[in-house]
Formats: sequence, structure tokens, C-alpha cells
Amino acid sequence: MRTVTRWLTALLATFGAAVAAYGLTTGPPAGYAGDPGEADCLACHGDFAMNLGGELRILGAPPLYREGATYRITVRVVSSQTAALPAPKWGFQLTAVSAVTGDGAGVFALVGGENSQITAGTTSHPTRRYVEHLAAGTRTGVRDSAEWSVDWTAPDADLGGVEFFAAGIAADGDGSGNGDFVYAASVAVADTVTPVLVSTWGSLKQRYRR
Repeated sequence: MRTVTRWLTALLATFGAAVAAYGLTTGPPAGYAGDPGEADCLACHGDFAMNLGGELRILGAPPLYREGATYRITVRVVSSQTAALPAPKWGFQLTAVSAVTGDGAGVFALVGGENSQITAGTTSHPTRRYVEHLAAGTRTGVRDSAEWSVDWTAPDADLGGVEFFAAGIAADGDGSGNGDFVYAASVAVADTVTPVLVSTWGSLKQRYRR
């Protein structure tokens, strides 16, 4: 029985390492961007505290979004921990969520040459979409920082505020979930509300007086 138990333990450990390596090289499963009700990369790469020796930046998100406008969003992962690594790999996942409904907000479109992909949401949040790296987008051997860009078209309907959530990883490249550094951040974007012009009868007469 002990032999069987040891064999099962070794098998599960090997399977877990394979899953972690697969998730890094081909992109994580949906729901690991740190968005509400979902997880982040620490679920599989939990050796170190979040944001140790670096940070994740979400760039290009406007303070106010204009309905139907397209913005180029960049996820940049910065980590001083990669300086001593022989062949670091990088990864990320990004999503946009309505602050009112919790649904996915806007439409993502891939940018050529970024080697990223868009995946469907989880069963808990099926309307969300996630942008993440492909195997060719892990920026192998790059040190200090890595980044990816994607175009985001703001929702046509007035959903209120939108929040971007992103998680990233600076991995040691050994194919396991150990020894990797995880970073996460979020950025809130308000909707642009068209102001209502209030007119009085006196101001109207003044405007059209000859």
C-alpha cells in the first residue's frame, strides 16, 4: 500500500508540474487575471509573495472611455528578479469587467506580432474575455521587463465604469510552477457622460435676439 501511495504521490506531482508548464507556455486557463470572483497566477505559482521585486503596469487605459472608441492597452511586467535567471520566461492575462454588472466589458482585438490570444470566460463569468500570451509570446531570455499590447473597443452601451485586471509572471523557465514571480494590478476607467445643457427662457431669447 505504501508503494502505491508513493507512486500516486509522484504521479500527481509530475502531473501538476506538467500542468504548470503547459499553462505557462501556452497561456493560463481563463479566470487567472485577478478579476472579481476568479483567481490569479499565485494559484499555480505560489512560492513568493505577490509583486515581489517588481510590478505590473496597465498602460493606455484612459481616465474616461468614450463609447465605441478604440484604445491600445499595454500590459508591462517589470521584475528585478530575472537578472540572475539563465532563461526567464514571461506571461500575462488581461480582462475588462463592468464595474456595475461584473460582465465582460468592451471588445478585445489582437495586435499583430504580439503572439497573444483571446480566450472565452469561465462558467462562472462566461461573458468575460481574456487576453493572454501564446508559447511564442513568452519573451524567452528577456530580462527586467516584458510587455504585450492589445486593442480594446469601449462598449457601445453605457455600462458605467470599467475596470481592467491583469496578472503577469516572471518565470525561471524550468518548466515547473516553482521559483516564479507573480505580479498583478487593476485600473479603473470611468464612462464619459454627455453633459445636459440647461437653458432658461431668458437665455434662449438672448441667444436668438437680433
